[in-house]
Amino acid sequence: MMRPLNSIGLCMGLLAMCSISFGQQPAQQGGVPRVANVPPAVQGQNAPQGGPRVEMKISPQVEAILQTWEQKTSGIDRMKGKYRRYVYDHIFLVEKRAYGEYWFESPDKARMDFYPDKELPNPPQHKIGDKLFQVQSDQGETWLCTGKEILDINHEEKTYDRFQIPVAYQGQNITNGPLPFLFGMKADEVKKKYMMTLGGMHKPESGQIHIVATPLVPALRREFQRAEILLNSNYLPTAVKLWDPAGSKQTVYTFYEPDVNFTKWPLVSGPFRINLSGWKLINDHKAPANENDREARRPNGVMIK
Repeated sequence: MMRPLNSIGLCMGLLAMCSISFGQQPAQQGGVPRVANVPPAVQGQNAPQGGPRVEMKISPQVEAILQTWEQKTSGIDRMKGKYRRYVYDHIFLVEKRAYGEYWFESPDKARMDFYPDKELPNPPQHKIGDKLFQVQSDQGETWLCTGKEILDINHEEKTYDRFQIPVAYQGQNITNGPLPFLFGMKADEVKKKYMMTLGGMHKPESGQIHIVATPLVPALRREFQRAEILLNSNYLPTAVKLWDPAGSKQTVYTFYEPDVNFTKWPLVSGPFRINLSGWKLINDHKAPANENDREARRPNGVMIK
């Protein structure tokens, strides 16, 4: 169940992207909601080799965006919505699709449920540039952060992994991870860890903000090469794309139907309690004795610090 970085980094970010960047949106299939004007696929011929060239100084324009971003999202206490995920493997030319729902509660609770997308094209292929991807359904799973632990749950196998969160990283400090710039983003902290630049789809006059985040610290560069984020006029994400360190795989999320600061959760128990009675615990990762241990990791190899 130990998978490479993509969604768990995003899940933790919930606690707190140029046509070149996003390519073309797969066609609507079988009534699955389509997110307008947010094409998730990556043009294969434009996959980066060695990462983008960036300047080390953030421009005044980006600085202003970061400050506004922080202000706009600081008041989010609860949020839920829906999303679609597309994973593009440029080595094996496979595209995996899933859809699901997410829930977030400040300061440190988040959950993402993934369901296999069964409404695939016929034939199950998707051409991007000069590459033909074979489209497959992704697996069903749930990622749940309770604030004290993270559960990585495999629906089909009825198994799960558990990762304890060191006390020093619980609460607000849990956003000190690879993607703390979705909700609860702190501009000063982000600038210490990422080079933030504007992307080619940045169109503020149309209410669209495109930010490219390139990790500056070695631990984060080992996890992902860069992230691209599309925000709407309310500074909420409409799409996020993660490039793996080798530049051969991209994971793209499109978000829709956000609901912010509603009164209460639909279920009495809320979404952050889950009954795993009868499910098998595969890996139980205890919090390190030394809470300053920089090798302490989240699921999928994501560094806690």
